[in-house]
Amino acid sequence: YFYEALKLEEDPFDRGYIYYNIALIYTKNGELTKAIEYYSMALDNNPTLTQALNNLAVINHAYAVKAGERKDFESAQSMFESAAAFWRRAIRMAPGSYPEAQNWLKITGGKYFRGYRGTPTSPSPDNTNNFHIISKNIERRTLELDIYTENIPDEDDKTI
Repeated sequence: YFYEALKLEEDPFDRGYIYYNIALIYTKNGELTKAIEYYSMALDNNPTLTQALNNLAVINHAYAVKAGERKDFESAQSMFESAAAFWRRAIRMAPGSYPEAQNWLKITGGKYFRGYRGTPTSPSPDNTNNFHIISKNIERRTLELDIYTENIPDEDDKTI
């Protein structure tokens, strides 16, 4: 039905919502590459869709965690930075939204794996438990979106 709606809808703003809904379906089905494509098309048509920015951030965060589990810290850091950029854009447009992302950004600055390796960007000892709680909240939000990390390929995806 959404593809039919795309054929009929001429207003780019409204087309953005249709692309967003298609992306949600791909996200729910674990087809994250297609979801990313459709979230991007949604934003191309309607740059005010903070939900699409948030979902792109969550997907990048999930990919970063997977890369970190593989000890591919360079890729993980790159993906965390992408997640941070998407969240910053979403928060600028909707300042009261995404509190877990806001806290994650305050604590890590999007540089978790650099800190993990012991560079000066490491979270302070007082913030390590907070980081764990925030990461768990982000993980919970990821699961609420039905993003299953086992569907993420273990390929060496450098960027998303």
